[in-house]
Amino acid sequence: MVEDGAKVIKAIALLTGCQNTALVWRASPTLSAMLQSFLLNFMTARERCDGCVQMPPSTALTPIKFLWLEASAGGHLAALMATTGSHKFLEGVTGGNLDQSSSIIGAIDYYGPTDFVLRSKTQPSRANEKGSVVYDLLGGGAHEKIAAAKLASACYHVSNDDQPLLVFHGTRDRTVLIDQSKAIETKYKEAGLSIRFYTIEGARHGGNVFYKDENAKRLITFLGEQMKSKTN
Repeated sequence: MVEDGAKVIKAIALLTGCQNTALVWRASPTLSAMLQSFLLNFMTARERCDGCVQMPPSTALTPIKFLWLEASAGGHLAALMATTGSHKFLEGVTGGNLDQSSSIIGAIDYYGPTDFVLRSKTQPSRANEKGSVVYDLLGGGAHEKIAAAKLASACYHVSNDDQPLLVFHGTRDRTVLIDQSKAIETKYKEAGLSIRFYTIEGARHGGNVFYKDENAKRLITFLGEQMKSKTN
C-alpha cells in the first residue's frame, strides 16, 4: 500500500504539475500505537505538517500542502485532520514552525471511527470496557469521558471551513461499525461540505478490495481533484 501510494502521488504530481503537494500516510497502526494518548498522537500529526512546511530549498520535495490518507485508527486521525484546521488548542505548542499552518487540503479515511459518543452506545464493548482501545485512548470509557470522547471525535469538530473527505467502509465491518462513517457523512452534508462516502459491499475491516480496481480509481480521482483545486 505504501509503495502504491507513493506511485499514485508521484504520478498525479507529474500530470498536474502540483509537485508542491505531499501525501501523508502510514501503515495501519498497531494496537500499541493506538494506546498513545490522543493529544500526543494528534499533535504529533500536526507537527509533521508544521515541520515540513519550512524544509530547506535544497531538499528534493518542498511540500506546502498536504493530503492525509490513513486506515482504521489512522482513519480516525485523518478525519480529525480534515475537521480541526482552525482548532487552536489542538495545534499544540511544540515541534517548531508554530507560525505555519498545519491545515490539510483533503483527507482519505478508510473505515475509521469518527464519533466515540455514538460508539459508546452502538459498540460499548469497544468503547466503554476497561482494556478496550477507546478506554485506553481516552483514559476511561467513552460513556463517562464524554468531553474527551468529543474532543477525539471528528464529528464534533465539523465546521464550514473543513476540508473534503473521501471515506470507504465495508458493510460487514465488525471492528469499527459502518455507523461511524455514516455519522461523519451526515455531519458533512448538514454543513454543506464535500464528502464522498463509498460503502464496500461484503467487505470487512481491511483488505485489498479497498485499494484496487474501482476503489483505486476513486482514490486517484479524489487526489487529483484536490491537488488541482487547492494548489493552482
